[in-house]
Amino acid sequence: MNAHGRPVFQRRGGNGGRGRRMVDPHVEEAQKLRSLLVMAGDKPIQAVAMINDVATVVVRDFNNHREMILTTFAGCTAELSHKPHVYAAMLSAITQQDQTVGAAVLDAVHQHLTQALIVERPAHLRSIVRFLAYAAELGVLDAGSVVAAILEPLTAALQSGVLDYRNDSYATAVLGATLFAPQTFAPFRVALLGAVGTYVQSRAADPERQALLEALRPLDPATAPFDQADYLLHLASNVAQLWTETVPSAVDGQLAGPAIAPLAAWPVAFTFPVVDQASLVVAPVELPAVADRPAMAHFDAPPPVVFRVFDDELAALPGFPADHPNAAFVPQVPKTATVERLVCVELVQDLLINIQNNHKAGARSLLDLKLLFQAGTFVLDEEEAAVVGPSQGSHAQMPEYNFEQLLIETIFAALFRLPLPQVRPVFYTDVIMGLCRVSPKRVAQALGKALHVSFGRLEATDPDCLVRLVDLFSHHLSNFGFGWKWADWAYVLQPPTLPEGADPEEEQGDVFAKRRAFVLVVLERITRLAYYDRIRGTLPEELKLAYAALEPRAGTPVYPSPEHSAFAEQIGEMVRHRVSPDELFEYCERFLNNTSTTVEGVPVDPTEATGQLRHTVLTALLAHGQKTFSHTMTVLERYLPLLRKLAPAAHAGAKAQLVASVFQFWKRHRQFFLIVVDKLLHYRVCEPGHVVAWLMETMRNGPAAASAGAGAGGDEAMAVDGSETAPAPAAAAANEEEGGDEVGPVFALEVICLTVKKALYRIDALEDKLEQVTRMDANEPEATVATIRSNLANAERERDSLFAQIAHSLLEDAVAEPAAADRTQWSSWSLGSLATLLRMYSGDIRGDVRTAVGQIIAEKAPSDHMRQTLAAALAVDRDV
Repeated sequence: MNAHGRPVFQRRGGNGGRGRRMVDPHVEEAQKLRSLLVMAGDKPIQAVAMINDVATVVVRDFNNHREMILTTFAGCTAELSHKPHVYAAMLSAITQQDQTVGAAVLDAVHQHLTQALIVERPAHLRSIVRFLAYAAELGVLDAGSVVAAILEPLTAALQSGVLDYRNDSYATAVLGATLFAPQTFAPFRVALLGAVGTYVQSRAADPERQALLEALRPLDPATAPFDQADYLLHLASNVAQLWTETVPSAVDGQLAGPAIAPLAAWPVAFTFPVVDQASLVVAPVELPAVADRPAMAHFDAPPPVVFRVFDDELAALPGFPADHPNAAFVPQVPKTATVERLVCVELVQDLLINIQNNHKAGARSLLDLKLLFQAGTFVLDEEEAAVVGPSQGSHAQMPEYNFEQLLIETIFAALFRLPLPQVRPVFYTDVIMGLCRVSPKRVAQALGKALHVSFGRLEATDPDCLVRLVDLFSHHLSNFGFGWKWADWAYVLQPPTLPEGADPEEEQGDVFAKRRAFVLVVLERITRLAYYDRIRGTLPEELKLAYAALEPRAGTPVYPSPEHSAFAEQIGEMVRHRVSPDELFEYCERFLNNTSTTVEGVPVDPTEATGQLRHTVLTALLAHGQKTFSHTMTVLERYLPLLRKLAPAAHAGAKAQLVASVFQFWKRHRQFFLIVVDKLLHYRVCEPGHVVAWLMETMRNGPAAASAGAGAGGDEAMAVDGSETAPAPAAAAANEEEGGDEVGPVFALEVICLTVKKALYRIDALEDKLEQVTRMDANEPEATVATIRSNLANAERERDSLFAQIAHSLLEDAVAEPAAADRTQWSSWSLGSLATLLRMYSGDIRGDVRTAVGQIIAEKAPSDHMRQTLAAALAVDRDV
């Protein structure tokens, strides 16, 4: 970097073009050794020889590169979750050559484990514990010391009576260890599994935990094809069950003993000769005092519930007609309670966390995970089969599962994790795209099946998960030529067929509501990422008519009268000549004073005339600047003082009308509408509450009603707190076009999230500014500090009012829905949107506003069940 923070690139040819750039031989040697440590075991057919060679180099060069070797080895045991067997074998090989070096390596791993406990990295904790367990299985570590030093402190924490996310992660670490040391941990298994079992049973019996799980299930339990059970309870019971089962051998049909993980056999070559050498002893680990630490965030906890895509009973793609040629489908994934699934899912979950800083290389690591198992466990492609030798061993039953299907299912489970994924949702999109590039044929097939299954279950899916699937699918299509068999989903766009004998006048349930919304929203999203004609060329005829309604169009100015239209033309001319905002405002006042006070003999309300003027001015500005995005921003920024005068701070209805005018202009180009509203919020021409007030009125009565109500200029018509609005009719149906004149529920949720983010961003910016001006070395005047404090207090009040307004409005809509008492977050867009927002921003709804929102839920929720569920969603940030 140069002095201005910009990157400095070397000339071509290295050292001034005079030859190869000189590298310190010592550094170059260290880099090569580090690469060997990281890549060890990637090819099982060469693993034994390579590990022996790397161990020899490590022992030989240990004194020269001690720090690098210890840091790299410990880091590999923590982050390369798919290779615990590799590094356990390498530790054995190193220790057999030099026990001092082996002890130093173990000490480095121990320090890494201690750090993982202090900074709370459960994925690192579980990875290192698996490594230690496998090393104990090979004999290089004393099994008793691993249990006493590592596992017993973890189980002691479970027995403390504290039921929280931190102990949940400890329980998963203990369970994982028993899978990787089936022989050496046998004497300790009853005690270890007993402690975990007692803990998870107590956890599952906690009433608050039960209420929370109800708010965190991605699918409606009433129609879900599998049990979305408490994940921790499910994991513990299945691991315990493994040691009581026996499985038949594929060779002779005889019982083969406990169904332990069929891991690769080649590490057995590194079994430690305990007769000749003493095993290494693990030093005790001291858990950090809980009293000195805040509660662990839910991001770091195990998944709350079990989620499946390819469930055990799946025999056909849901939603497909029975006679469809592609309807039949039986997945080739391990069943729920099999050890292959338990091990794979746990490892993939941790690997997804560990590769988030390098997901491109991580895609290869995810696919290499199948090489941890014996041959025949998973189907291998030609390249993978070429690197697996006879030393890999063979699975007794040779099930040949489809690893890619299991991998995609686990990624979908991570993406649909509620309340939030452990990593930003776009990360999972990047991972799936990387997997498709590494193994396009097998991964693409598995992904296609997963998308079809998920699509068929959308009617029972939480709205938050539906939106995440929209984002994943649209971004994936944009990176792979927008190719998809849309004809398979075209049936959801057809008018619903009435049941035999049904009354046409009677309202019927729409069985395709969410699926129709999904298709339309995805089409609208990919149009944002490309252009209309490009997407239209990839669609079948069945979708082209529906897609035509989504075509983005230039803004269309609509004015109240020909007189206003002529006035708008004059405004455009003045803007073109860059007159000042004050001059333009004076011209607007003259026009308002000269406007007719009657229309066809009927007196015009002065407030309505002001609203028409406000709409005309903003529409004229948007029409003048619509040539490009930069033109629009330039015009709005230049005339911000004019807009602020036309919509004063105390006039909520006027500010809401600005939003209505923007929507009326850009209603056929939703992306531009969002951009302009974002800028109006940024410049505080309007506030988030005004946007939400407009949105709710639009969802209830349509854009025309919202525009007319705001045009009247009355605060009562568009009250920010929602207290003076008219009784809420049913919320917009899901089949309303997301790119047409109406506002669909997915777009509405996008707008609400935009307003919340802007409110929180303003608070964050003011807090950062206050921190800067109150530093000891800052010499800001007291008046400046007081102003920032005042602005921050106002911003916090606006945030609190916004959350209360959203909860009040959405619950009013939910109560007005047909059969409201039977609605849940899975069947009602209003309830699902509110549950989404409460889960997503629970940590920001604090203090008095949490009490206020809780009171609104208690008073307005349509049923006791939803009252309890929404209250649990509001408290999702608590460690329960």
